[in-house]
Amino acid sequence: MLRSSAVVLILMTMLGLSAAADNCPAGWRKYKHSCYVFISEFLTYAEAMRICNMLRAEIVEINSEEEHSFIGSLLDLNKATHMWIGMNDLIQEGTWVSASSGTPVNFTKWMNGEPNEFRGKEDCADYQTHLRAWNDITCSYKHKFVCESKFNEALVLD
Repeated sequence: MLRSSAVVLILMTMLGLSAAADNCPAGWRKYKHSCYVFISEFLTYAEAMRICNMLRAEIVEINSEEEHSFIGSLLDLNKATHMWIGMNDLIQEGTWVSASSGTPVNFTKWMNGEPNEFRGKEDCADYQTHLRAWNDITCSYKHKFVCESKFNEALVLD
């Protein structure tokens, strides 16, 4: 089994990432105190979380209107229509928590009528670019995603 640093190194090689002068790895975009990378692979929520964790990051957790707009511009730039957001209500229906910390989310941008737990199976959240709003959706769907890492945590290998 590969060590986590070897897996991260392999991913860095595949994605062409290396350290950049602004404290974000090449290929990542800086916004305030975080680095963001758009991943164009269509993966389930759990798979996306694993990839972000291997990159020493988390699925993006949008905490303000400004960050929401920044993420929207990343999606436009990459011609993405949907992406995972790092929040879910897997533990308790209707209580949306951060994927990284498990604490209740303070900022939301739900579409009208959402979250609605359609057919009793929607426990993850996605950002829908055309509406600039969020939807609850089944975690087994496959979406693109954005990983977020704080400057001092971004891709530091053991």
